Amino acid sequence: MNIKQKITSAAVIGSMAAAILMPASSFAAENDVKIKNNGRNSDNKVKIVNKNKTKVEQSNTLVVTNMIGTISNTGGNTVKDNSGKGDKSVETGDVTNTITVNVEGNTNTADVPCLCEEDDSTSDAVISDNGRNSDNKIKIKNKKSTKITQNSVSIVTNVIGTASNTGENSVKDNTGAGDKTVDTGDVDNTIDVTVEGSTNTL
Repeated sequence: MNIKQKITSAAVIGSMAAAILMPASSFAAENDVKIKNNGRNSDNKVKIVNKNKTKVEQSNTLVVTNMIGTISNTGGNTVKDNSGKGDKSVETGDVTNTITVNVEGNTNTADVPCLCEEDDSTSDAVISDNGRNSDNKIKIKNKKSTKITQNSVSIVTNVIGTASNTGENSVKDNTGAGDKTVDTGDVDNTIDVTVEGSTNTL
């Protein structure tokens, strides 16, 4: 920016200040300010403020409570009080319990441009050739501020239980020829728990 203004009275400052206090986006990366060749007893002021402020706040809370239970029973079978010839038997099937629990936490993702890179912008200010007793001031501020806050809380409680029974079978008090049997199947219990906590990504 190049400001060249001949001011012969302090009353003219208002029009200059209005132009200078425009938003920072209207200025180029380079601030080139000049106050020169003004008359005696003039009052000249230039103020440029460039601010770049980024504030990101993210928060997530994940609370998961799983209470899972299975009960399977193919036991408690009895072959008893049979008489006469012939086979007496009880045959049960298999017991299969499969529990799968997948818990995935929340995700915070913030795409924030880095303000920590080296700033290649320049600010040049020149006050020269002004008249006697003139009051000249130049104030330039370039500010950059970045604040990022991310919070994640994950509370996961899993209470999982399985109970399977193929036992407590009995063969008793049978008479006569033949086999008296109880044949139970297999028991297969599978528990798979996967918990992934919350994540923050910048």
